[in-house]
Amino acid sequence: MTKEQKLIDKILETAQIVATGPEAEEYGLDLSEKSIKRLDRMIKVFWGESGPSEEGRDHIIWAFGSYIAAIVDKHFAGSWEESEELGGIAFNSKTSSVRFSPYNWVAKRFDLGDKLAYKYKVIANLMRPDRTTP
Repeated sequence: MTKEQKLIDKILETAQIVATGPEAEEYGLDLSEKSIKRLDRMIKVFWGESGPSEEGRDHIIWAFGSYIAAIVDKHFAGSWEESEELGGIAFNSKTSSVRFSPYNWVAKRFDLGDKLAYKYKVIANLMRPDRTTP
């Protein structure tokens, strides 16, 4: 098994835990693209604008970042790699020059209030192979 496959397996395993956790049904966390907006809502309900405590922060960023990563992996062609530059694990799109880290997105959600659903929508539009450029 390659290093990338081990990483993907770990991501998917964590995402499944989030999707079957105690709040998953209540918030509609079903690993669909639309559920990223519901994840935003859940974060707002649980943490408001303050974010999680320092002791649980890394674990939560890993869990929610993996949830988004699993959705990306399901819908787009690309590869995953560890990236110190992007603050964690990065996705490299095969259909565009897009490179990003959903883990970084979650950290910025807690730090700056950036909406995960908005970031996903922008990136997804850039990666869709059928998109047209002006």
